Amino acid sequence: MSARYSAPVRVSILVATRSRPSELRRLLESLARLKFRQLDEDRAIAAVVIVDNASPPEGYDSDELSSLCGLDVRVVHESRTGIPFARNTAIRNRNREADAVVFIDDDVTATPSWLEQLIIAAEQHDADFVSGPSLPRIPPGASPRARAILSTLRSARPADGTVLEHAATGNLLINTSWLDRQETWLDESFGTAGGSDIEWTARSVEQGARLIHADRAVTWHWLSEERASLRWLVQRGYRVGFGQAERARDAGTKRSHLVRSTFKELGRVVLVWIRAVLGRDSELRYAAEHRVPWISGWLACAVGLPRPKVYRKVTSDNSGM
Repeated sequence: MSARYSAPVRVSILVATRSRPSELRRLLESLARLKFRQLDEDRAIAAVVIVDNASPPEGYDSDELSSLCGLDVRVVHESRTGIPFARNTAIRNRNREADAVVFIDDDVTATPSWLEQLIIAAEQHDADFVSGPSLPRIPPGASPRARAILSTLRSARPADGTVLEHAATGNLLINTSWLDRQETWLDESFGTAGGSDIEWTARSVEQGARLIHADRAVTWHWLSEERASLRWLVQRGYRVGFGQAERARDAGTKRSHLVRSTFKELGRVVLVWIRAVLGRDSELRYAAEHRVPWISGWLACAVGLPRPKVYRKVTSDNSGM
């Protein structure tokens, strides 16, 4: 069954955060600037739920956070470190009157039309999930190589209304009727490893959910100096490659095929790199070189290495995962 919204739509905005108080403040201030031209602003937002995943908790005050965004804010704590724990806790604590929940990351800011565009896209496309773009804001200190790689990532986005096979949860609307039909949301066995959101949305699509891309529902991802570094981009490429290979393996792809496809992709990248060098195209060369960590992650999964971790520190509640 596909989702149908009846006006007025009410959403519960969900934010998972971990030791980013200044970034969280910036996000909430952006929510105060939301504009509604086709929806009733007073009825569009049911509540904001913030899950503090720090250990010990940051001790956020709901009233103070509410004053930043002009919305009703509820703060809950999740002691188990990891994206699936925090986001599942957010879902469980959603406003029960909401027709949909919307995840937004704590290190992004929303554009004024962001939320309205997500809601409109859900209704126009009869969608259970709606994913919007999160465009990188590159810090001034980023190297030319990192800038070229990030610019490539920014431009690689589908057309508005495209049906997707999976999506991240940094900018994502989900119909609550779909949540009610599922026994498992994000798979908590991922723990501190990345990819639980991609696995969830891909699994939901396999179960019959309709997931579309809403290109006008834009958020800005404010990259820190660390996340605009080559080291972080290499780690990210590795994690993404590992996760995609893991999904292919779980879908029945044989290990031998995964290994063969690794070397096929490596050959393609080498040809692109040679063309870039001969043509003195530094941006194309950087993009080709950035594909190598992805290939490494894919191969690591193919040969049975463990999932890469996202968080550096793990709490005692889930240290065995």
